[in-house]
Amino acid sequence: MTRTTPEPIPPRADVYFDVLCPWSFIAKRRLEKALSTLPHADRVEIVWRSFELSPQSRKTPGPTAAEEMTEWWGDRTAARIDLIRRLGAAEGLELNLHKARPVDTFDAHRLFHLATAHGRSDHMLEHLLTAYHTDGLNIADPRVLEHLGTRAGLELDHVRALLPGTLSPTRSGPMRRAPPNAASPASPPWCSAPDPRSQPSSPRRNCPAYWNAA
Repeated sequence: MTRTTPEPIPPRADVYFDVLCPWSFIAKRRLEKALSTLPHADRVEIVWRSFELSPQSRKTPGPTAAEEMTEWWGDRTAARIDLIRRLGAAEGLELNLHKARPVDTFDAHRLFHLATAHGRSDHMLEHLLTAYHTDGLNIADPRVLEHLGTRAGLELDHVRALLPGTLSPTRSGPMRRAPPNAASPASPPWCSAPDPRSQPSSPRRNCPAYWNAA
């Protein structure tokens, strides 16, 4: 009896991110660069998992990200901002922490999952990150999200049907808040290779100290 060798399971990387986090943008570029060096990069499945770092934020912009960082870094804030901007620039990114104003990213994540369902996840994430970190746009504003959604290739009617609700396109109920120890606010976004049957890809919510990335 001839025994056949089973097909290897394609590698998968799960990446937790929030649109507000500059480290998420840096991580995206570094991941893209790493994948470009692999001979079979098209076989690697990348799963972007939403993690809302500041669920208590308002939909209306307040202080800039740079101003909020002073609450954690004090007189080290300028050096910290310079570090983030330099690391971003090394990846070809313009991270304008003096323009970006943190807001609730709940709807931005919901829009991302709608795009994922339509095969436009990378385009949508790129537009969301650029809009917030480079252009300083209010990514909680439905009009901004409508514009970004259509730029990413979504139908305007689909985006408008999604935004007034509270459900994720990938779940039948409201999004959950993650337990306090689900991820550390002191670390950049991280990758894992979990059991593919676990961890639904809907947004989670966690703590507010999202600028303490190392």
